[in-house]
Amino acid sequence: MVRAPKCDPDKKSFDGGLIYECDAVPGFWNPQILMMGSGVVEWVRRNFYGKDAASKEIYRLMISEGISSPPGANGVTVIPSFKPDTGPFRRYAVPGTVLGLSLATNRADIYRAAIEGLSFQLRSALDILLSAMNYQPPSAIRVVGGGSKNDFWNQMRADTCNLPVTVTGQKEATVLGASMFAFKGISGKSLEEIKKKYAYTSSEHTFYPSKNSGIYQDLFSRFFKLPSLLENSH
Repeated sequence: MVRAPKCDPDKKSFDGGLIYECDAVPGFWNPQILMMGSGVVEWVRRNFYGKDAASKEIYRLMISEGISSPPGANGVTVIPSFKPDTGPFRRYAVPGTVLGLSLATNRADIYRAAIEGLSFQLRSALDILLSAMNYQPPSAIRVVGGGSKNDFWNQMRADTCNLPVTVTGQKEATVLGASMFAFKGISGKSLEEIKKKYAYTSSEHTFYPSKNSGIYQDLFSRFFKLPSLLENSH
């Protein structure tokens, strides 16, 4: 998603999954591509982690196991289009897909493949957004929400997109923003006045592309071909 001073939709961008929302501030728009993210992680948790799924330490366990699987997840690939009518693969109508299973595949491979697939999905969405909007390439990506708490995922996003990924200290930004606008509605104050009333952390942490970035550029080039090959296959 970006913040733009214009709304200029066309069929090419629509076919690529791009939608426009009105920005909260008049005169701006939010072109974006909606994608399922953490819902895919939760699907892996429910279906592959059995009695561990309810553990308070489940996410640390999943991440530690994902790290134990190498880049490329031992040949397993997850296409995370669990809602095929949204996201960058919408034009192909390909449902969520798992490829490359073998008798040696374990849940660590499935989890890592899911995180890789979500990162490839982000890269695909970024490419569509840049192409449709004719923007200059971004210098970084900002991440908020529950998934931003996963450093393993954040690093993979940086490696896949070959861009710095910055995580804000205030990760639940949607809730914070909603409360600010509720305050605006009942107080009549400007957004700038309201922002001064809130005490929230402004700290940030940035993940930079690592030595694995080259590996992920190659893996993405192969992943990118899959949705079109699987079109109408379900």
